Amino acid sequence: MSSPNISSPSSLASTSSTLTEERSTCMMANIIKKYKTEELIERWEDLDLDNDDLSILHKQKISGFSFLELTEEKFLSIGLALGPATALAKSQKAENMKLLLQKLE
Repeated sequence: MSSPNISSPSSLASTSSTLTEERSTCMMANIIKKYKTEELIERWEDLDLDNDDLSILHKQKISGFSFLELTEEKFLSIGLALGPATALAKSQKAENMKLLLQKLE
C-alpha cells in the first residue's frame, strides 16, 4: 500500500521561498517599471559614468523593465566599456536586493 503524497518540510520551504521570490520580483518590477531613463541615471550617479556612457544609455532608451533584464553581457553588447558594464550590472543586482529588503520590512 502506498503512502499518501505528503510534501516534505524541505519541499514546502522551497515552494514558499519560490513564491516569496516571485512576489518580490513582481513588486520590484512594479516600482522599477515606472522609472524613466533620467531617473535611472540619477540612481547611477555614484557609478562615475561619463558622457559617452550616458549617451549610450539614452540612445538605447534604457528604462523600466528593460533595466531588470540587463546583464553585464547586454551592457557590453550596446557598446559600454567593461568597467561601466560591470558597474551597471552590479548596480542592477544591488537595486533588486535593496528593493527586496525594503518590501520584507
